[in-house]
Amino acid sequence: MKRAFLFLMILFLCAGCGLFGWEPENIPYEPNTPAPGPHKGIYVSEHGIMEFGGDGEHLTYDFDEELAGLVGLPAGKKEGTYVFLSGDLPPHGSMPVRYDTAHELQIVVGEQSAVIDLGLASEDGKTASSGVGNVTSTRIPMLFRNGGLFSVVFRKEIRNSVESFFFSESNGSDYDRWAVYELKREEGVYTVTAKPEGVKEENALITEVDDDFVARLETILIDHDIESWNGYNESADVMDGIGFVLRVILTDETKLEASGYMEWPKGYNPFAGEIYKLFGDIYEENQ
Repeated sequence: MKRAFLFLMILFLCAGCGLFGWEPENIPYEPNTPAPGPHKGIYVSEHGIMEFGGDGEHLTYDFDEELAGLVGLPAGKKEGTYVFLSGDLPPHGSMPVRYDTAHELQIVVGEQSAVIDLGLASEDGKTASSGVGNVTSTRIPMLFRNGGLFSVVFRKEIRNSVESFFFSESNGSDYDRWAVYELKREEGVYTVTAKPEGVKEENALITEVDDDFVARLETILIDHDIESWNGYNESADVMDGIGFVLRVILTDETKLEASGYMEWPKGYNPFAGEIYKLFGDIYEENQ
């Protein structure tokens, strides 16, 4: 009898340890994808900057008085630690999570600690989105409630300009049906090659562009989080389908590469649409 009782107690304890797949209720959502790497670099907003060293723990910020007051931390340049949190999940409370599922950001400076809501407010300030997907490798939106909802969005600053850019989208084996857009810098001068779909290779446009064009291209790369596409290489077993190739090299020799055939990374269509427009407008202006 004692042995049977002891066996039942062991089963109960092991079940509580997760041996039979038991998990506590209200645990944070965990996507079925690899965890993204920690933020690294300088993120800028109209109210200050945050600089992340890439270790997933330490940061330096420089907040103006207005943002510091909203956050509840000292203004000016400060060093501290940070962690992304799930938001309150009774009965366990707020727990550390990967940033792409975070609802909160906790920053600790000395003995002071602040927990900041994360999310994007609507233009009218009446609604906001929070949670999965709002924080990316290139964007950290802080959400505040002060007579309405508003966001202070920190965006990653590209300290190294684009050295070269290549994007092509194939439509079958006929090269004339391909769209090919390229940017190169040689001796400080940027040159664009633009061949829209249906244009023969010998009729492609080759022209110099100014820094404003490059800045617009860099904004597209940041807004669509192209850094997260690096290494993407997926294909489907389909004949005469659509494929794409993307290659970006920065001035510090950082390389970003992605390709697909009848498979596309998340957000591909909006990105491709902006690239088509940016290079397409240059093509049309020079005809």
